[in-house]
Amino acid sequence: MPIADNPDTAPIFIVGYIHTGTTLLQRVLQRDPELLVLKGETHFIQDIERIKHEFPNLQDDETRREYALYLVKLAYIGFQRANWYRDDYSLADIEVTDAQFEDIAARVDDVVLNTPQDLWYETAFSVVNDDLASFDGQTRWLEKTPQHVFFVDRIVNLWPYARVINLVRDPRAAIASRKIRRSDEWMERKVTANPDGTDKYTNFDPLIDSYVWKEAVNAGHEAELKFPDSVLTVRYEDLVFNPEETVRKICEFTGLPFKPEMLEIGWINSATHTTEGEKPQGISAAAVDKWKKVLSPEEVFVCQQALRKEMDQLGYDSMPSSLEALAKSPIVLGRSASNLVSRFWGQPERLQHRRKDAGRRIYRRALKGIGVQK
Repeated sequence: MPIADNPDTAPIFIVGYIHTGTTLLQRVLQRDPELLVLKGETHFIQDIERIKHEFPNLQDDETRREYALYLVKLAYIGFQRANWYRDDYSLADIEVTDAQFEDIAARVDDVVLNTPQDLWYETAFSVVNDDLASFDGQTRWLEKTPQHVFFVDRIVNLWPYARVINLVRDPRAAIASRKIRRSDEWMERKVTANPDGTDKYTNFDPLIDSYVWKEAVNAGHEAELKFPDSVLTVRYEDLVFNPEETVRKICEFTGLPFKPEMLEIGWINSATHTTEGEKPQGISAAAVDKWKKVLSPEEVFVCQQALRKEMDQLGYDSMPSSLEALAKSPIVLGRSASNLVSRFWGQPERLQHRRKDAGRRIYRRALKGIGVQK
């Protein structure tokens, strides 16, 4: 059963493999004053079972109120801080007044009274974001969680008029960005700033990350085929090389008015901590070929071998590989076996549900590969 929405106020979701320009597109679209852009990734659809476990009985007045407050913080500070540091943030910190929160809490009460029980959590998430948007005179909200590319069916079933933008990018560039983010220097800086909230267990691996990219691209492709009116796939390269044409296309798809200032945001790069300067010069294509300096020849070889089919389909040309790269590729594969163990069994308890999600996706993909499940 869907959550009631309409084309004029339906939410927008940005999904795709990580490091594909999702933050860049988020910054582009937030130039529309009618659109509330949730501040961080919520991971709400992905984490819904864990959330239900944390707030198990919404018929309880105190639990329902705590859930309403959690949803407000999720919208303003993102899933990581809302889950692990929420007590450090008051309503004043996120600029929500007591009166506004009372309105939100009443709306969540109304959800439990007037909505089927199997939709309580999702409907509350939706109406809380609707209210937060209305407080600033906005009519719609936008949520960006790249991993939601694996949950597009659920998104469209819940919000029939929602618009989902699926970002794809040359896998070598996406994986190179991940390599930068998982470098010793980057990790040391991140752990120092946030020792408990940094995932140190999913280090860069060219083979594993290639297959995760492959799974994300396949999931997005299948979603677009299944919901052609709801899902639009956009290449990062088209966004940075032809920004006006691409942003106009996105605006037409989402029903947002195109504004020239959408293009004046500069280069947003979460991997290198680069943001737009005081005087934005427009969307930059500087990061497109950076992978050629970041990835080793053997890493490029492994990536291209694993993703040749998808790269051809998306228009990404393979780079010729040397004999030395071929000879060194077994070393990369050996490391991948060790890293796979760390990713599945080395994570702390708070991340175990992610391992289960990944396992289910791998299982479904294997069944599809042998024709057992379509």
